Amino acid sequence: MVEDLRCPNCGGFVSSKQKNCDFCGGSILVESTRSLPKGSLELQKYINSYNQVSKGDSDEIDFSRALCFLKLKQYKNAVNSFEEVIDRNMFNSDAYFYMSIALLEGKKAFQTRKAIVDKIVSLLETAISISDKGIYRIFLAYVKYDYYKRKFINISPDYHQEINLGEQLGYSEEDFDELWDLLNVSKPKIF
Repeated sequence: MVEDLRCPNCGGFVSSKQKNCDFCGGSILVESTRSLPKGSLELQKYINSYNQVSKGDSDEIDFSRALCFLKLKQYKNAVNSFEEVIDRNMFNSDAYFYMSIALLEGKKAFQTRKAIVDKIVSLLETAISISDKGIYRIFLAYVKYDYYKRKFINISPDYHQEINLGEQLGYSEEDFDELWDLLNVSKPKIF
């Protein structure tokens, strides 16, 4: 138990294992960027709170810190943080997913170097092998469409098949909206 962690909302002392603050009810640990505040000042409060705990002391805090970096569009910090999370817990499928988003750095897949796109596909395939989620397939479909299809490069399964698999597995509208918000690109007409 980490005793010097403070709630990013009210400043009360909390445990690193708590998801919500006992004093204000605010979120301590986050599992997706949807539960993070929108403003950069509020996000910086979360990072400052997480920085009170040494990296490696808590996988949940390190993952939450990485999500904050991603939401702030500090892509290199996010990638480094997700790599650290994966190094300690290689079965965290969401870490692979969010790291692949960070690797695009807010650009379209079409504008990204092939080596980076190949790494993104590899990360998404790893995430899918751990936990096959519809939203992972939708993101993979976007990458396969925007990079491979638009550059006339064959890949199997193609983006149509990934969309079908994603729809069969299902995903929430919130996950879908969060994906496009994090990608910072307009949604292609294929969706």
